[in-house]
Amino acid sequence: MRGDKQKLIDLLTGKKVAYIATKNADYIRISQEASLVRTYADKALIITSDKKKYSGRIFDVYKKILLTDFKEYDIVFVGFMSQMILPWFNWKFHRAQIIEDFF
Repeated sequence: MRGDKQKLIDLLTGKKVAYIATKNADYIRISQEASLVRTYADKALIITSDKKKYSGRIFDVYKKILLTDFKEYDIVFVGFMSQMILPWFNWKFHRAQIIEDFF
């Protein structure tokens, strides 16, 4: 596990990273991943939602994705339910490297 964390840190370090998750921001795994992005990325954009219902969070995150220009980001890191993001919005991420967390 320690090696995997270091690999992720190496990928994020010095990059412009957009992190997207459809789970609430205070969920432990989401907060840990977002913290890694904030700590190691040169520039960090965190897209999450604190709406209580999952359907509300999905629509909130979708709206934020639609209103964001991802051209300047080197990496798009999609945590929690990436299958709800990538099939619909992969076109928005241009040539950014995609990191998916399928946990």
